Amino acid sequence: MSAPHPAITAEVMREIAAGSGLSCSQAARLFPSYRRKAADTPNQTLEDRSPAPCNPSTVFRWITVGVVLDDDTRVFLEGAKLVGRWLTTPPAIERFLMAQQPRAAAREIPRTEGERSRGAKRADAELQELGI
Repeated sequence: MSAPHPAITAEVMREIAAGSGLSCSQAARLFPSYRRKAADTPNQTLEDRSPAPCNPSTVFRWITVGVVLDDDTRVFLEGAKLVGRWLTTPPAIERFLMAQQPRAAAREIPRTEGERSRGAKRADAELQELGI
């Protein structure tokens, strides 16, 4: 038996069962577009054209294929298949967006004065053992 698809989680299934399921088309309408529709008339300017919606196939791809992050990890939009179509939920979309945000670099917490002093003493002791 194969492993379950990473996008299918118990959490998203509970959310869908509770009534917050969205089809790929409905979910796509929640996202802004990066492109504009083609001009309706030859003289229509870019500003006059309404944005094209996010395509439902994009949402489907996020569920089934995922997106690759800068650190080569793959993130999936959580979803579940119901009667031949994929559904997702607003909380799953929020988790998907959060998972794509750049992680704060593992910043070291500045050491306290006591920690710096003890570290310096340890380093001095190690150097003296080495004869430096």
